Amino acid sequence: MSGSSAVGANPSPRSSGAQPRRKYLDALIAEIRILSRAVANDPTKRVSDIKLTWQDPQGRDDTYTFRRIVKEVADIEAGTSARDDIEAIGLLQAVKDELISKTQPATGLTIAYTALVAGSQRTLDAESSYWLAQQAYGNLTRTANRHRRFMYGLAAFALWLAIFAAWEATKISLGKSLLEVLEPLRAQQAVLIQDKFRLEESIDKATPPAQGPAAAEDVSFATLLPVCDRYRLARVPTDYQKVVAGMHLHSSPEIREVCGRDEVLAADFHRAHLGLQHFGTDWPGQVGGLYGATAKVVRWSKSVGWMLIAWIPVPPSATLPSGGPCASAGVGSGCDAFGDVEFQVAPVIQAISSYILPFTFGVIGSLLYVLLQHYTDLRTNTLSPKEFPVSVLRVILGVVVAACVSLLITSYAGPSAPVQPVPTGTSPPQALVGSLTLSASGITFLAGFGAEAVFRFLQTLVERVFQMQKA
Repeated sequence: MSGSSAVGANPSPRSSGAQPRRKYLDALIAEIRILSRAVANDPTKRVSDIKLTWQDPQGRDDTYTFRRIVKEVADIEAGTSARDDIEAIGLLQAVKDELISKTQPATGLTIAYTALVAGSQRTLDAESSYWLAQQAYGNLTRTANRHRRFMYGLAAFALWLAIFAAWEATKISLGKSLLEVLEPLRAQQAVLIQDKFRLEESIDKATPPAQGPAAAEDVSFATLLPVCDRYRLARVPTDYQKVVAGMHLHSSPEIREVCGRDEVLAADFHRAHLGLQHFGTDWPGQVGGLYGATAKVVRWSKSVGWMLIAWIPVPPSATLPSGGPCASAGVGSGCDAFGDVEFQVAPVIQAISSYILPFTFGVIGSLLYVLLQHYTDLRTNTLSPKEFPVSVLRVILGVVVAACVSLLITSYAGPSAPVQPVPTGTSPPQALVGSLTLSASGITFLAGFGAEAVFRFLQTLVERVFQMQKA
């Protein structure tokens, strides 16, 4: 059967709608060629297996092989007399349906739009899939370009946000580890306080009464000092040495043991507080490696006015204080120049780990869902024009869910158990880092990735609550 007989031997004269019809024919042919390329590029399919059953003008069924289909389409594209016939359009649509059955779930529209979003892989004058997609769905070119730029921006923002989250998570992990060092020290301090109290009680009972008014006045002043301070005064030649000697304070093994523990604990507290102080002034340098090098580059960029990476939250370089009298040897655990730094660092870590990081990871989850869906559609040629507004709305939806879930979920876990046992009747030391955890970030990440599931859960919860109220 010739091409003209296939599409009608007596073509109707061209009407006023012939020009739009020819454009539609060209678009159909371009779409058929896109579908043929999709089948040919699939290693599991063969274009030679394509067959089409079509009726001839006499109403008899006829089988069209792929070779015959190509000939018929070429005749229509070449501009035969049957070019404008409705039957030619019907044949092309039947060929299109047969090809779509081989490319499912992709269709001519999704394959063309995917090619427009992916961009041209050949030169501009080549007859590429991008060029054919423009012939088939030319009005989608602008939408596809916006969609492509939006996804590139979304990917760049997701990468930036992931780096920021990793940066802040490292900061929180380091701060939490430094605060955890103080927990066993607080437990040891509670035990030591009881031991010093019992030791002072036994020493005061064993001290003979003072002789004379002046001695009584000096002894009463000396008794105001803690036992380990008296022990240190007895070891240093001062004006108070005679007072301590008048109290018959001798260096017993128990005094040396308790006061030795006191000095060691004071040194441990000072080192821990010094680490927290360093954390507050230059934590990237404390971590070292890539973080330290990044911090130096950021400070340099800020100093020269290059603000390209100035978004990284790096504190300015500062000189640590010497520590004052508490840095010297022989000081008790009650003296420390950095004694309050933990109460400054802990709230900051709590705020970041409870709200900033959960919200950030929730947004990352939302962006990851959109990017993963876009990647899947590109790989399977199932990207459609409606995916552009859907992606925008899905990002907004994920951000809103992340913000709501980060407020609903708290990362407070309560105080942790003391590391060492404390004496009977003594309250355990309150852990400053028992409430610091990153579990809320994981929950908000899942909520951002599965925003639809969160809304279904909320809808179910609302229905149950109101049903209970009605009952």
